[in-house]
Amino acid sequence: MTDLQIVYLLIGIVFVLMATQKARLDFIAIAVVLSLMITGVSTIEEALSGFGSPLVIIVIGLFIISEMLDKTGVTAIIGDIVLARGGKSYPKLVINIMIFVGIIGSFMSSTAVVALFIPIIMRISKATQLHHSLFLLPMSFASLISGMMTLIATTPNLVVNDELMSAGFKPFSFFSFTPLGSSVLAITIFYFVVFGKQLLTRERDDNQVIRTSHPVSELWEKFNRSSGSNESWLEVRNRYHKSTYGQKYSTSAVVGTTVLIHPDSNLISKNLKEIEFGTIYDIQVAGLQRNGEVLKDFKEISLQSPDILFLVGPLSQIQQVNKLHHEFIVLEAPEEVFEIPINSQRRTLSLFILGGMVALSAFNLVPLVTAVLLAAVAAIASNCLTADDAYKSVKWSNVVLIAGLLPLADAFERAGGTQLIAETLIGSIGNSNPRIILTALFFVTSAAGLFLSNTAAAILVAPVAILIAQSLSLSPYPFALAVAMAASAAFVTPISTPVVTLVVEPGNYSFKDFIKIGTPVLLFTYFVTVLLAPIVFPF
Repeated sequence: MTDLQIVYLLIGIVFVLMATQKARLDFIAIAVVLSLMITGVSTIEEALSGFGSPLVIIVIGLFIISEMLDKTGVTAIIGDIVLARGGKSYPKLVINIMIFVGIIGSFMSSTAVVALFIPIIMRISKATQLHHSLFLLPMSFASLISGMMTLIATTPNLVVNDELMSAGFKPFSFFSFTPLGSSVLAITIFYFVVFGKQLLTRERDDNQVIRTSHPVSELWEKFNRSSGSNESWLEVRNRYHKSTYGQKYSTSAVVGTTVLIHPDSNLISKNLKEIEFGTIYDIQVAGLQRNGEVLKDFKEISLQSPDILFLVGPLSQIQQVNKLHHEFIVLEAPEEVFEIPINSQRRTLSLFILGGMVALSAFNLVPLVTAVLLAAVAAIASNCLTADDAYKSVKWSNVVLIAGLLPLADAFERAGGTQLIAETLIGSIGNSNPRIILTALFFVTSAAGLFLSNTAAAILVAPVAILIAQSLSLSPYPFALAVAMAASAAFVTPISTPVVTLVVEPGNYSFKDFIKIGTPVLLFTYFVTVLLAPIVFPF
Protein backbone atom coordinates (compact mmCIF):
# COMPACT_ATOMS: atom_id res chain seq x y z
CA MET A 1 0.00 0.00 0.00
CA THR A 2 1.13 3.54 -0.69
CA ASP A 3 1.47 6.08 2.10
CA LEU A 4 -1.65 7.85 0.84
CA GLN A 5 -3.68 4.63 0.90
CA ILE A 6 -2.52 3.90 4.45
CA VAL A 7 -3.51 7.39 5.60
CA TYR A 8 -6.91 7.09 3.89
CA LEU A 9 -7.40 3.78 5.71
CA LEU A 10 -6.45 5.34 9.05
CA ILE A 11 -8.85 8.26 8.50
CA GLY A 12 -11.62 5.79 7.64
CA ILE A 13 -10.97 3.78 10.82
CA VAL A 14 -10.93 6.97 12.91
CA PHE A 15 -14.21 8.03 11.31
CA VAL A 16 -15.92 4.71 12.09
CA LEU A 17 -14.62 4.51 15.67
CA MET A 18 -15.64 8.08 16.47
CA ALA A 19 -19.03 7.79 14.77
CA THR A 20 -19.90 4.55 16.57
CA GLN A 21 -18.31 5.69 19.86
CA LYS A 22 -16.69 2.26 20.21
CA ALA A 23 -13.51 3.63 21.79
CA ARG A 24 -12.32 6.61 23.79
CA LEU A 25 -11.18 9.51 21.62
CA ASP A 26 -7.76 9.72 23.30
CA PHE A 27 -7.20 5.98 22.77
CA ILE A 28 -8.04 6.43 19.08
CA ALA A 29 -5.48 9.24 18.87
CA ILE A 30 -2.75 7.13 20.50
CA ALA A 31 -3.54 4.28 18.08
CA VAL A 32 -3.14 6.73 15.19
CA VAL A 33 0.31 7.80 16.44
CA LEU A 34 1.43 4.17 16.80
CA SER A 35 0.07 3.29 13.36
CA LEU A 36 1.97 6.15 11.71
CA MET A 37 5.17 4.92 13.37
CA ILE A 38 4.70 1.21 12.65
CA THR A 39 3.74 1.67 9.00
CA GLY A 40 6.62 4.07 8.38
CA VAL A 41 4.29 6.76 7.02
CA SER A 42 5.82 9.10 9.61
CA THR A 43 9.10 9.07 11.45
CA ILE A 44 8.98 8.77 15.23
CA GLU A 45 9.67 12.51 15.50
CA GLU A 46 6.89 13.35 13.02
CA ALA A 47 4.39 11.03 14.71
CA LEU A 48 5.06 12.59 18.11
CA SER A 49 5.30 16.17 16.89
CA GLY A 50 1.76 16.96 18.01
CA PHE A 51 2.71 16.64 21.67
CA GLY A 52 5.12 19.55 21.31
CA SER A 53 2.79 21.73 19.25
CA PRO A 54 2.12 25.28 20.50
CA LEU A 55 -1.56 24.49 19.91
CA VAL A 56 -1.47 21.79 22.59
CA ILE A 57 0.23 24.15 25.06
CA ILE A 58 -2.43 26.82 24.38
CA VAL A 59 -5.24 24.32 25.03
CA ILE A 60 -3.67 23.24 28.34
CA GLY A 61 -3.25 26.86 29.40
CA LEU A 62 -6.86 27.72 28.59
CA PHE A 63 -8.13 24.86 30.75
CA ILE A 64 -6.21 26.41 33.64
CA ILE A 65 -7.59 29.90 32.93
CA SER A 66 -11.13 28.46 32.86
CA GLU A 67 -10.56 26.78 36.23
CA MET A 68 -9.21 30.03 37.69
CA LEU A 69 -12.41 31.87 36.77
CA ASP A 70 -14.48 29.12 38.36
CA LYS A 71 -12.41 28.80 41.55
CA THR A 72 -12.35 32.53 42.26
CA GLY A 73 -16.12 32.87 41.97
CA VAL A 74 -16.19 34.98 38.81
CA THR A 75 -18.92 32.74 37.45
CA ALA A 76 -20.69 31.93 40.74
CA ILE A 77 -22.72 35.15 41.04
CA ILE A 78 -24.18 35.05 37.54
CA GLY A 79 -27.43 33.29 38.43
CA ASP A 80 -28.48 36.09 40.77
CA ILE A 81 -27.57 38.71 38.14
CA VAL A 82 -29.60 36.93 35.43
CA LEU A 83 -32.59 36.54 37.73
CA ALA A 84 -32.42 40.17 38.90
CA ARG A 85 -32.26 41.45 35.31
CA GLY A 86 -34.82 39.04 33.88
CA GLY A 87 -37.40 38.85 36.64
CA LYS A 88 -40.07 36.30 35.70
CA SER A 89 -40.26 37.28 32.04
CA TYR A 90 -39.29 34.47 29.63
CA PRO A 91 -37.99 36.84 26.90
CA LYS A 92 -35.84 38.82 29.36
CA LEU A 93 -34.51 35.67 31.03
CA VAL A 94 -33.60 33.92 27.78
CA ILE A 95 -31.92 37.10 26.46
CA ASN A 96 -29.84 37.48 29.62
CA ILE A 97 -28.95 33.80 29.85
CA MET A 98 -27.80 33.62 26.23
CA ILE A 99 -25.84 36.89 26.39
CA PHE A 100 -24.03 35.89 29.59
CA VAL A 101 -23.28 32.41 28.22
CA GLY A 102 -22.03 33.90 24.94
CA ILE A 103 -19.69 36.29 26.73
CA ILE A 104 -18.37 33.86 29.35
CA GLY A 105 -17.95 31.09 26.79
CA SER A 106 -15.69 33.39 24.79
CA PHE A 107 -13.02 32.85 27.44
CA MET A 108 -13.96 29.49 29.02
CA SER A 109 -14.47 25.94 27.84
CA SER A 110 -17.98 25.61 26.37
CA THR A 111 -18.54 22.37 28.28
CA ALA A 112 -17.52 24.09 31.52
CA VAL A 113 -19.97 26.92 30.82
CA VAL A 114 -22.85 24.48 30.30
CA ALA A 115 -21.91 22.60 33.48
CA LEU A 116 -21.91 25.93 35.33
CA PHE A 117 -25.26 27.13 33.96
CA ILE A 118 -27.34 23.96 34.38
CA PRO A 119 -27.74 24.43 38.17
CA ILE A 120 -28.18 28.19 37.65
CA ILE A 121 -31.09 27.53 35.29
CA MET A 122 -32.61 24.98 37.66
CA ARG A 123 -32.60 27.63 40.39
CA ILE A 124 -34.07 30.26 38.03
CA SER A 125 -36.78 27.78 37.05
CA LYS A 126 -37.66 27.17 40.68
CA ALA A 127 -37.83 30.91 41.41
CA THR A 128 -39.93 31.78 38.34
CA GLN A 129 -42.05 28.61 37.98
CA LEU A 130 -41.01 28.50 34.30
CA HIS A 131 -39.98 25.00 33.22
CA HIS A 132 -36.22 24.61 32.88
CA SER A 133 -36.61 23.00 29.44
CA LEU A 134 -37.44 26.49 28.15
CA PHE A 135 -33.91 27.62 28.96
CA LEU A 136 -31.54 24.63 28.86
CA LEU A 137 -31.49 24.17 25.09
CA PRO A 138 -31.15 27.90 24.28
CA MET A 139 -28.34 28.03 26.84
CA SER A 140 -26.48 25.12 25.22
CA PHE A 141 -26.87 26.69 21.77
CA ALA A 142 -25.50 29.98 23.12
CA SER A 143 -22.53 28.04 24.49
CA LEU A 144 -21.87 26.56 21.06
CA ILE A 145 -22.12 30.03 19.52
CA SER A 146 -19.67 31.36 22.13
CA GLY A 147 -17.08 29.24 20.33
CA MET A 148 -17.52 31.58 17.36
CA MET A 149 -16.79 34.73 19.38
CA THR A 150 -12.99 34.84 19.95
CA LEU A 151 -9.82 33.10 18.86
CA ILE A 152 -9.47 31.18 22.15
CA ALA A 153 -13.17 30.33 22.58
CA THR A 154 -12.91 26.77 21.23
CA THR A 155 -10.22 24.37 20.06
CA PRO A 156 -11.27 24.30 16.34
CA ASN A 157 -10.53 28.05 16.13
CA LEU A 158 -7.03 27.40 17.43
CA VAL A 159 -6.61 24.46 15.04
CA VAL A 160 -7.53 26.60 12.02
CA ASN A 161 -5.30 29.41 13.25
CA ASP A 162 -2.39 26.99 13.69
CA GLU A 163 -2.89 25.69 10.15
CA LEU A 164 -2.77 29.25 8.79
CA MET A 165 0.56 29.87 10.51
CA SER A 166 1.93 26.52 9.30
CA ALA A 167 1.09 27.59 5.74
CA GLY A 168 3.06 30.82 6.21
CA PHE A 169 0.18 33.23 6.80
CA LYS A 170 -0.34 35.66 9.66
CA PRO A 171 -2.58 34.34 12.45
CA PHE A 172 -6.10 35.55 13.13
CA SER A 173 -6.38 38.35 15.68
CA PHE A 174 -8.05 37.73 19.02
CA PHE A 175 -11.37 39.24 17.87
CA SER A 176 -11.35 38.15 14.20
CA PHE A 177 -14.31 35.85 14.84
CA THR A 178 -16.35 38.33 16.87
CA PRO A 179 -18.34 40.05 14.04
CA LEU A 180 -19.62 36.68 12.81
CA GLY A 181 -20.16 35.10 16.23
CA SER A 182 -21.99 38.09 17.68
CA SER A 183 -24.24 38.23 14.60
CA VAL A 184 -25.16 34.55 14.94
CA LEU A 185 -25.80 35.03 18.66
CA ALA A 186 -28.06 38.06 18.07
CA ILE A 187 -30.12 36.24 15.41
CA THR A 188 -30.44 33.11 17.56
CA ILE A 189 -31.54 35.13 20.61
CA PHE A 190 -34.25 36.76 18.48
CA TYR A 191 -35.26 33.30 17.23
CA PHE A 192 -35.75 31.95 20.77
CA VAL A 193 -37.44 35.09 22.06
CA VAL A 194 -40.04 34.92 19.27
CA PHE A 195 -40.44 31.15 18.84
CA GLY A 196 -38.81 29.61 21.94
CA LYS A 197 -41.93 29.03 24.05
CA GLN A 198 -43.81 27.61 21.10
CA LEU A 199 -40.97 25.24 20.17
CA LEU A 200 -39.99 24.14 23.68
CA THR A 201 -43.39 23.86 25.41
CA ARG A 202 -45.14 20.54 24.95
CA GLU A 203 -46.85 17.73 26.82
CA ARG A 204 -44.31 16.17 29.20
CA ASP A 205 -44.42 13.03 31.29
CA ASP A 206 -43.67 14.17 34.83
CA ASN A 207 -42.47 10.65 35.66
CA GLN A 208 -39.60 11.17 33.24
CA VAL A 209 -38.62 14.74 34.08
CA ILE A 210 -36.61 16.03 37.01
CA ARG A 211 -38.56 19.03 38.32
CA THR A 212 -37.07 21.65 40.60
CA SER A 213 -40.37 21.83 42.51
CA HIS A 214 -40.28 18.17 43.63
CA PRO A 215 -40.21 17.70 47.42
CA VAL A 216 -37.50 15.19 48.38
CA SER A 217 -40.14 12.68 49.54
CA GLU A 218 -41.69 12.71 46.04
CA LEU A 219 -38.31 12.19 44.41
CA TRP A 220 -37.65 9.30 46.79
CA GLU A 221 -40.98 7.70 45.90
CA LYS A 222 -40.43 8.23 42.17
CA PHE A 223 -36.98 6.67 42.03
CA ASN A 224 -37.75 3.81 44.42
CA ARG A 225 -40.96 2.90 42.63
CA SER A 226 -38.78 1.38 39.91
CA SER A 227 -35.81 0.23 42.02
CA GLY A 228 -38.06 -1.93 44.25
CA SER A 229 -37.03 -0.51 47.63
CA ASN A 230 -39.69 -0.72 50.32
CA GLU A 231 -37.93 1.78 52.58
CA SER A 232 -39.77 5.05 53.13
CA TRP A 233 -38.24 8.53 53.08
CA LEU A 234 -38.95 8.87 56.80
CA GLU A 235 -37.04 5.63 57.48
CA VAL A 236 -34.06 6.91 55.50
CA ARG A 237 -33.93 10.13 57.52
CA ASN A 238 -34.17 8.19 60.76
CA ARG A 239 -31.39 5.85 59.66
CA TYR A 240 -28.99 8.75 59.25
CA HIS A 241 -30.17 10.10 62.60
CA LYS A 242 -29.19 6.76 64.18
CA SER A 243 -25.56 7.18 63.08
CA THR A 244 -25.46 4.77 60.16
CA TYR A 245 -22.00 6.02 59.23
CA GLY A 246 -20.77 6.67 62.74
CA GLN A 247 -21.84 10.31 62.97
CA LYS A 248 -25.14 11.71 64.18
CA TYR A 249 -27.11 14.01 61.89
CA SER A 250 -30.37 15.74 62.71
CA THR A 251 -33.23 14.64 60.47
CA SER A 252 -33.58 18.22 59.20
CA ALA A 253 -29.99 18.09 57.92
CA VAL A 254 -30.64 15.00 55.77
CA VAL A 255 -31.52 16.08 52.25
CA GLY A 256 -31.89 14.76 48.74
CA THR A 257 -30.37 16.04 45.50
CA THR A 258 -30.17 15.05 41.85
CA VAL A 259 -26.85 15.29 40.01
CA LEU A 260 -25.74 14.80 36.42
CA ILE A 261 -22.64 12.72 35.66
CA HIS A 262 -20.09 15.09 34.10
CA PRO A 263 -18.59 14.06 30.70
CA ASP A 264 -15.11 14.13 32.28
CA SER A 265 -16.08 12.20 35.41
CA ASN A 266 -13.81 9.43 36.64
CA LEU A 267 -16.96 7.44 37.49
CA ILE A 268 -17.85 6.79 33.84
CA SER A 269 -17.76 3.07 32.91
CA LYS A 270 -17.73 2.08 36.60
CA ASN A 271 -20.65 0.82 38.67
CA LEU A 272 -21.67 2.02 42.11
CA LYS A 273 -20.61 -1.18 43.84
CA GLU A 274 -17.01 -1.08 42.67
CA ILE A 275 -16.81 2.65 43.40
CA GLU A 276 -18.11 2.09 46.97
CA PHE A 277 -19.93 5.36 46.54
CA GLY A 278 -21.81 5.32 49.84
CA THR A 279 -18.70 4.62 51.89
CA ILE A 280 -16.56 7.26 50.19
CA TYR A 281 -19.09 10.10 50.15
CA ASP A 282 -21.29 9.14 53.16
CA ILE A 283 -24.25 9.40 50.78
CA GLN A 284 -26.83 6.91 49.58
CA VAL A 285 -27.50 6.61 45.85
CA ALA A 286 -31.26 6.17 45.79
CA GLY A 287 -31.87 6.02 42.05
CA LEU A 288 -30.47 6.29 38.53
CA GLN A 289 -32.22 7.84 35.53
CA ARG A 290 -31.03 7.30 31.94
CA ASN A 291 -32.76 8.42 28.74
CA GLY A 292 -35.77 9.54 30.78
CA GLU A 293 -36.19 6.12 32.45
CA VAL A 294 -35.54 5.23 36.09
CA LEU A 295 -33.48 2.01 35.97
CA LYS A 296 -33.90 -1.04 38.17
CA ASP A 297 -30.94 -2.80 39.83
CA PHE A 298 -28.88 0.27 38.98
CA LYS A 299 -26.02 -0.42 41.41
CA GLU A 300 -24.45 -2.92 39.00
CA ILE A 301 -24.94 -0.77 35.88
CA SER A 302 -21.90 1.05 34.48
CA LEU A 303 -22.36 4.80 34.73
CA GLN A 304 -22.50 7.01 31.65
CA SER A 305 -22.75 10.73 30.98
CA PRO A 306 -25.29 12.28 31.26
CA ASP A 307 -26.89 9.84 33.73
CA ILE A 308 -28.86 11.42 36.59
CA LEU A 309 -28.26 10.15 40.13
CA PHE A 310 -30.63 10.77 43.03
CA LEU A 311 -28.49 11.18 46.17
CA VAL A 312 -29.62 11.22 49.78
CA GLY A 313 -27.45 12.20 52.71
CA PRO A 314 -26.43 14.86 55.21
CA LEU A 315 -26.40 18.44 53.94
CA SER A 316 -22.70 18.76 54.73
CA GLN A 317 -21.89 15.79 52.47
CA ILE A 318 -24.16 17.02 49.69
CA GLN A 319 -22.24 20.32 49.83
CA GLN A 320 -19.00 18.37 49.34
CA VAL A 321 -20.49 16.70 46.23
CA ASN A 322 -21.30 20.15 44.83
CA LYS A 323 -17.60 21.00 45.00
CA LEU A 324 -16.68 17.99 42.82
CA HIS A 325 -17.61 19.92 39.69
CA HIS A 326 -15.49 17.71 37.43
CA GLU A 327 -17.52 14.69 38.58
CA PHE A 328 -21.08 15.97 39.07
CA ILE A 329 -23.38 18.79 37.99
CA VAL A 330 -25.95 19.49 40.70
CA LEU A 331 -29.45 19.81 39.22
CA GLU A 332 -31.49 20.47 42.32
CA ALA A 333 -30.69 20.75 46.01
CA PRO A 334 -31.39 23.01 49.00
CA GLU A 335 -30.17 26.58 48.48
CA GLU A 336 -27.45 26.05 51.08
CA VAL A 337 -25.72 23.59 48.75
CA PHE A 338 -25.06 26.36 46.22
CA GLU A 339 -23.56 28.79 48.71
CA ILE A 340 -19.94 29.25 47.63
CA PRO A 341 -17.63 31.50 49.66
CA ILE A 342 -16.17 34.08 47.28
CA ASN A 343 -12.87 35.86 47.84
CA SER A 344 -13.52 39.22 46.15
CA GLN A 345 -9.81 40.07 46.13
CA ARG A 346 -8.94 36.87 44.23
CA ARG A 347 -11.90 37.42 41.92
CA THR A 348 -10.64 40.88 40.96
CA LEU A 349 -7.14 39.49 40.48
CA SER A 350 -8.37 36.71 38.21
CA LEU A 351 -10.23 39.25 36.07
CA PHE A 352 -7.05 41.31 35.85
CA ILE A 353 -5.11 38.21 34.73
CA LEU A 354 -7.75 37.42 32.10
CA GLY A 355 -7.75 41.02 30.87
CA GLY A 356 -3.96 41.00 30.63
CA MET A 357 -4.00 37.82 28.54
CA VAL A 358 -6.61 39.28 26.17
CA ALA A 359 -4.73 42.59 25.85
CA LEU A 360 -1.38 40.92 25.16
CA SER A 361 -2.94 38.80 22.44
CA ALA A 362 -5.35 41.36 20.97
CA PHE A 363 -2.62 43.99 20.48
CA ASN A 364 -0.11 41.39 19.22
CA LEU A 365 2.36 42.27 21.97
CA VAL A 366 3.33 38.61 22.32
CA PRO A 367 2.31 35.40 20.51
CA LEU A 368 -0.90 33.79 21.76
CA VAL A 369 0.92 30.81 23.28
CA THR A 370 3.06 33.21 25.34
CA ALA A 371 0.05 35.22 26.52
CA VAL A 372 -1.81 32.08 27.60
CA LEU A 373 1.21 30.61 29.40
CA LEU A 374 1.84 33.89 31.22
CA ALA A 375 -1.78 33.96 32.38
CA ALA A 376 -1.69 30.33 33.51
CA VAL A 377 1.50 30.89 35.51
CA ALA A 378 0.09 34.11 37.00
CA ALA A 379 -3.07 32.25 38.09
CA ILE A 380 -0.98 29.81 40.14
CA ALA A 381 1.61 32.31 41.37
CA SER A 382 -1.15 34.63 42.65
CA ASN A 383 -2.89 31.77 44.50
CA CYS A 384 -6.04 32.16 42.43
CA LEU A 385 -5.79 28.37 42.25
CA THR A 386 -3.27 25.79 43.43
CA ALA A 387 -0.90 23.88 41.20
CA ASP A 388 -2.83 20.70 42.01
CA ASP A 389 -6.07 22.35 40.91
CA ALA A 390 -4.37 23.51 37.72
CA TYR A 391 -3.24 19.98 36.82
CA LYS A 392 -6.65 18.52 37.67
CA SER A 393 -8.43 21.11 35.51
CA VAL A 394 -6.74 19.94 32.30
CA LYS A 395 -8.85 17.50 30.30
CA TRP A 396 -5.94 15.34 29.24
CA SER A 397 -8.09 13.20 26.95
CA ASN A 398 -8.78 16.32 24.82
CA VAL A 399 -5.08 17.18 24.82
CA VAL A 400 -4.10 13.69 23.68
CA LEU A 401 -6.79 13.75 20.97
CA ILE A 402 -5.37 16.93 19.46
CA ALA A 403 -1.74 15.81 19.80
CA GLY A 404 -2.53 12.47 18.16
CA LEU A 405 -4.57 13.75 15.21
CA LEU A 406 -2.30 16.64 14.17
CA PRO A 407 0.39 14.23 12.84
CA LEU A 408 -2.32 12.38 10.88
CA ALA A 409 -3.26 15.60 9.08
CA ASP A 410 0.44 16.31 8.42
CA ALA A 411 0.93 12.79 7.01
CA PHE A 412 -2.14 13.23 4.79
CA GLU A 413 -0.69 16.46 3.43
CA ARG A 414 2.79 14.97 2.83
CA ALA A 415 1.24 12.00 1.00
CA GLY A 416 -0.63 14.34 -1.37
CA GLY A 417 -4.13 13.72 0.02
CA THR A 418 -4.87 17.37 0.76
CA GLN A 419 -3.81 18.39 -2.75
CA LEU A 420 -5.95 15.65 -4.30
CA ILE A 421 -9.11 16.65 -2.40
CA ALA A 422 -8.55 20.34 -3.14
CA GLU A 423 -8.15 19.66 -6.86
CA THR A 424 -11.22 17.40 -6.89
CA LEU A 425 -13.34 20.03 -5.12
CA ILE A 426 -12.20 22.81 -7.45
CA GLY A 427 -12.76 20.57 -10.48
CA SER A 428 -16.30 19.68 -9.46
CA ILE A 429 -17.40 23.14 -8.28
CA GLY A 430 -15.25 25.40 -10.41
CA ASN A 431 -13.81 28.75 -9.40
CA SER A 432 -16.41 31.16 -10.75
CA ASN A 433 -17.89 32.04 -7.34
CA PRO A 434 -15.78 31.67 -4.18
CA ARG A 435 -18.96 31.72 -2.07
CA ILE A 436 -19.96 28.37 -3.58
CA ILE A 437 -16.66 26.93 -2.33
CA LEU A 438 -17.30 28.53 1.07
CA THR A 439 -20.67 26.78 1.09
CA ALA A 440 -19.10 23.41 0.28
CA LEU A 441 -16.43 23.80 2.98
CA PHE A 442 -19.01 24.87 5.57
CA PHE A 443 -21.30 21.89 5.04
CA VAL A 444 -18.45 19.38 4.67
CA THR A 445 -17.07 20.53 8.01
CA SER A 446 -20.45 20.60 9.78
CA ALA A 447 -21.32 17.15 8.40
CA ALA A 448 -17.97 15.73 9.51
CA GLY A 449 -18.57 17.23 12.96
CA LEU A 450 -21.73 15.13 13.31
CA PHE A 451 -19.65 11.95 13.33
CA LEU A 452 -16.19 13.12 14.38
CA SER A 453 -15.37 15.53 17.16
CA ASN A 454 -15.45 19.15 16.01
CA THR A 455 -11.69 19.31 16.68
CA ALA A 456 -11.05 16.33 14.40
CA ALA A 457 -13.24 17.86 11.69
CA ALA A 458 -11.25 21.12 11.82
CA ILE A 459 -7.92 19.28 11.78
CA LEU A 460 -8.85 17.38 8.61
CA VAL A 461 -10.69 20.11 6.65
CA ALA A 462 -8.65 23.25 7.48
CA PRO A 463 -5.61 22.27 5.35
CA VAL A 464 -7.91 21.58 2.40
CA ALA A 465 -9.57 24.99 2.77
CA ILE A 466 -6.25 26.85 2.84
CA LEU A 467 -4.85 24.89 -0.11
CA ILE A 468 -7.98 25.64 -2.18
CA ALA A 469 -7.55 29.35 -1.46
CA GLN A 470 -3.89 29.21 -2.50
CA SER A 471 -4.76 27.30 -5.69
CA LEU A 472 -7.28 29.99 -6.64
CA SER A 473 -4.94 32.86 -5.62
CA LEU A 474 -7.49 33.99 -3.04
CA SER A 475 -7.12 35.00 0.60
CA PRO A 476 -7.24 31.91 2.85
CA TYR A 477 -8.90 33.76 5.74
CA PRO A 478 -12.59 33.60 4.69
CA PHE A 479 -12.18 29.90 3.88
CA ALA A 480 -10.46 29.18 7.20
CA LEU A 481 -13.17 31.19 8.98
CA ALA A 482 -15.88 29.09 7.31
CA VAL A 483 -14.28 25.89 8.62
CA ALA A 484 -14.04 27.28 12.16
CA MET A 485 -17.64 28.52 12.17
CA ALA A 486 -18.97 25.22 10.83
CA ALA A 487 -17.01 23.24 13.42
CA SER A 488 -18.93 25.00 16.20
CA ALA A 489 -22.32 24.64 14.51
CA ALA A 490 -23.29 21.28 16.08
CA PHE A 491 -26.94 22.25 16.58
CA VAL A 492 -28.82 19.42 14.86
CA THR A 493 -27.83 16.38 16.93
CA PRO A 494 -27.67 15.79 20.70
CA ILE A 495 -24.66 13.46 20.54
CA SER A 496 -21.96 15.31 18.61
CA THR A 497 -20.62 17.33 21.55
CA PRO A 498 -21.00 17.32 25.38
CA VAL A 499 -22.14 20.94 25.12
CA VAL A 500 -25.57 19.75 23.95
CA THR A 501 -25.51 16.19 25.30
CA LEU A 502 -25.44 17.51 28.87
CA VAL A 503 -28.86 19.19 28.59
CA VAL A 504 -30.71 16.26 26.96
CA GLU A 505 -31.46 14.33 30.15
CA PRO A 506 -32.46 17.17 32.50
CA GLY A 507 -34.44 18.90 29.72
CA ASN A 508 -36.01 15.64 28.49
CA TYR A 509 -35.28 16.67 24.89
CA SER A 510 -35.60 14.24 21.98
CA PHE A 511 -33.47 13.81 18.85
CA LYS A 512 -36.36 15.35 16.94
CA ASP A 513 -36.13 18.51 19.07
CA PHE A 514 -32.58 19.13 17.93
CA ILE A 515 -33.38 18.57 14.27
CA LYS A 516 -36.47 20.81 14.43
CA ILE A 517 -34.96 23.59 16.53
CA GLY A 518 -31.29 23.27 15.57
CA THR A 519 -31.62 23.22 11.76
CA PRO A 520 -32.66 26.90 11.52
CA VAL A 521 -29.74 27.89 13.79
CA LEU A 522 -27.35 25.93 11.55
CA LEU A 523 -28.73 27.82 8.56
CA PHE A 524 -28.40 31.16 10.41
CA THR A 525 -24.74 30.33 10.98
CA TYR A 526 -24.24 29.39 7.34
CA PHE A 527 -25.81 32.59 5.95
CA VAL A 528 -23.86 34.79 8.37
CA THR A 529 -20.64 33.02 7.40
CA VAL A 530 -21.16 33.26 3.65
CA LEU A 531 -22.28 36.90 3.83
CA LEU A 532 -19.87 38.31 6.43
CA ALA A 533 -16.67 36.26 6.12
CA PRO A 534 -15.76 37.82 2.74
CA ILE A 535 -16.56 41.28 4.16
CA VAL A 536 -14.40 40.86 7.27
CA PHE A 537 -11.68 39.18 5.18
CA PRO A 538 -12.08 40.01 1.46
CA PHE A 539 -11.28 37.30 -1.08
